[in-house]
Amino acid sequence: MFSVDNDQNPNDAMPCPNGGRPGELCGPTLGSTLISLFGFVPEAWKTHPAVATQCPDPNNPVPGTCTMHASSVDLSVTLHALGKTGPPTMPIFVPTPNHDHVVDNSRVNTTPIWWEVRPVLILHRAIGPQPTAAVALLRPKRWMMPKPPAEPSRSAQTSSCSSALD
Repeated sequence: MFSVDNDQNPNDAMPCPNGGRPGELCGPTLGSTLISLFGFVPEAWKTHPAVATQCPDPNNPVPGTCTMHASSVDLSVTLHALGKTGPPTMPIFVPTPNHDHVVDNSRVNTTPIWWEVRPVLILHRAIGPQPTAAVALLRPKRWMMPKPPAEPSRSAQTSSCSSALD
């Protein structure tokens, strides 16, 4: 999670697409919460991020949306893992962050398969995907996490989506 300009304006945080779910943090409330947690509004939740992302498409008028994606995500476990909150007692829903999709070069020209989703939290801009696909495709091995002991079920494998959380 980073901010290119150390954004302190809670109004820069994205609203919830279609009004959001009950209790979802959106708009200025989301911005204020992110500032209290991280010290700034991360590019991931800006209505107009200062870095290019694949989702949403820059031409999409609605932030927090991406074709075939959920409109919100639960940040409770991530915030606890980062030491920002205590153990989760309930979900903390926020709009789906601006993000990129990164595919390992070995998977670019493959037959249709189920993709294992491995979200990757980018804490510093320098290690995130670059604007050119050629560079982005070279980076996934560097980001790979150890595989869990058991493979996820087919229903849990959807698409290769790396949540850059810019």
